[in-house]
Amino acid sequence: MMIYLNEKEYSDIYHLEKQQYTLGGRVFMSLLSLSLKLSYFNINISVHSDETKKKEKAALAIQQELLLQDSFKRRDQAQKEFYYLNSHIL
Repeated sequence: MMIYLNEKEYSDIYHLEKQQYTLGGRVFMSLLSLSLKLSYFNINISVHSDETKKKEKAALAIQQELLLQDSFKRRDQAQKEFYYLNSHIL
């Protein structure tokens, strides 16, 4: 069984399909835009997190360097005191 459509019915169906396609395209583009925004947000968070980790590592390295310098000063002071006491005892 074949259904014959006149020109107006065919045109109406064509416009409905075109509207659905356009709406689907808009929904797809909206979802794509949302996805890109969310991925940018995730990238931005991970970059910020990486920067924070780098800053924490740098702060830790500086703190360790200061502790090392302090231990060298204390060792030098202890050696000076030892040599001073040792020289007065002998």
